Amino acid sequence: MSEPALCDTNNSNAIGKGNHSTGLTLWRKFLTAGGADTANETGWAALSEKGAEVYGYARETDKDSTEAWAATDEIYLGGLVVTDTAQRTDGTGFIKRRIPLEPQRMYDNIVVAAGA
Repeated sequence: MSEPALCDTNNSNAIGKGNHSTGLTLWRKFLTAGGADTANETGWAALSEKGAEVYGYARETDKDSTEAWAATDEIYLGGLVVTDTAQRTDGTGFIKRRIPLEPQRMYDNIVVAAGA
């Protein structure tokens, strides 16, 4: 938002509400006998329906992605998102879908609370 006074010699902007753009790409998993491997597609099951409300948190750390989260781990972005329609990618490589996420309540640069 820019609303300088008439006496100001340059524009000065005030920082408004945050804008987040999020989404993720999921690989689909199929059985060699045919059909989707539903036992290994929990992410797809949770996120493929348009309008699903999901809380997600992302950390950037030296820890392995499979390591448990611990108190004071840094979270660079987290919050509530709503899924949009899954989109087919360019068709190269594995079968995958891009799922746009519409941020609802997001939190930047927070830490995992003790006892969480």
